[in-house]
Amino acid sequence: MIAMSVIYVEYIQLELFLGTIRNAEILIIYVFASLGSGWIKLHPESAVIPENMTIAAAKPGLSPEMMNNQNNLGLAWEATNWSGVCDDLAKIGKPLIVIAGMDDIYYNPYENALVIANKVPGAWLVQIKDAGHAVPDQYPDEVGDIINTFLSTVK
Repeated sequence: MIAMSVIYVEYIQLELFLGTIRNAEILIIYVFASLGSGWIKLHPESAVIPENMTIAAAKPGLSPEMMNNQNNLGLAWEATNWSGVCDDLAKIGKPLIVIAGMDDIYYNPYENALVIANKVPGAWLVQIKDAGHAVPDQYPDEVGDIINTFLSTVK
């Protein structure tokens, strides 16, 4: 079994480029990105990946092309160039809740959440500690309660 407590994204990207990283190590990257290091500190068993585990076995039906597209979309979504996008969100005129994990080491949804919430008048922003970008999977009861509370305030 492999378990990692710290991952340096730049190093991992270099290892991926060089082709010297194993499948289990790649899966750990995805686990840390999805769950965040805070969650893994609370639930260390979620970072244990069998040595022989492959990405194909962990994500059946997900082609390498689709996985690459998903990764590229996530990187493009980072809060670096929001020119015009959030301005259109302000025009929706409907209640909005933005929920994001605070502990994502690969993408930065908490930064994007702040940008979105600041652009939409009256938006609720909920940032959850010890969560990555898999917040609904990690804290389903809490997210459900948050959404129910939000919906109870919507006319």
